[in-house]
Amino acid sequence: MEESQIYPCFYPCTNKAEFEDLDTQACELLDFPNAGATDYCNPIIDKFGVYWFTVNPEVNSLVDLTKCVPYDEIVLPPSPPTK
Repeated sequence: MEESQIYPCFYPCTNKAEFEDLDTQACELLDFPNAGATDYCNPIIDKFGVYWFTVNPEVNSLVDLTKCVPYDEIVLPPSPPTK
């Protein structure tokens, strides 16, 4: 399946701690300087409180790609009304 994988895709984390752990692993994998202060990505938090980790080819070894979805399948919370 990896050959036909479209990036970026998004991996559903079981909780915020899992997201933070994946983010730290991604920083280390990409050799970001001062990984403790640098983030690989910001979480997308959906309508149900699920943290989504952004997956690109450089970090795809960190997750189960069969669980990843495209951005348009994430159910986002409604935007606040504009004035």
